[in-house]
Amino acid sequence: MSHAHAVWWPMVCILASSLLLSGCAGGTDQNGIPDLSLADLAAAPARLEHAGQSYRLETYLWRDFMPMSPPGGKGLTATVRLVEVDSQPIAEGTSLDFLWVIHGEEVWATPFSDEARPSGPADRQEAVARDGPLWEPNSEVDVVVGWRDPAGELHLLRAAGQKIHRTD
Repeated sequence: MSHAHAVWWPMVCILASSLLLSGCAGGTDQNGIPDLSLADLAAAPARLEHAGQSYRLETYLWRDFMPMSPPGGKGLTATVRLVEVDSQPIAEGTSLDFLWVIHGEEVWATPFSDEARPSGPADRQEAVARDGPLWEPNSEVDVVVGWRDPAGELHLLRAAGQKIHRTD
């Protein structure tokens, strides 16, 4: 491999990845969510190294069946946390933007709620999405989050085999 090819090839790969994640490859839906295939979502890493930091995802998913809930319970709620693995502060300007929850061949794609979340440690950022599908409690799903770094680049992180809990 020539030196010029060795220098340019990684840049081409990075550009191609950026185009895919920015939604250029498949467009966006009416909510501005990148239209990614099941294969794209399944390829999202469980841990991501970026700008000298390492990130992973924590999730908690549930359906509310409390007495004041409608018959059959409320739709799925998802709380997710972007966690910097080495307890370093997450860069100012990082944002959790999109959520995909995959249940078999079904996908719930949604932007996160803009509701205020309690501030926590600087190495974590939390977001919530509400009013999801009526998938059964105890089901296992895969969760993918789209988050932007301070430069606006979109990254994906995945947490596989997450349980849907039930509150009574």
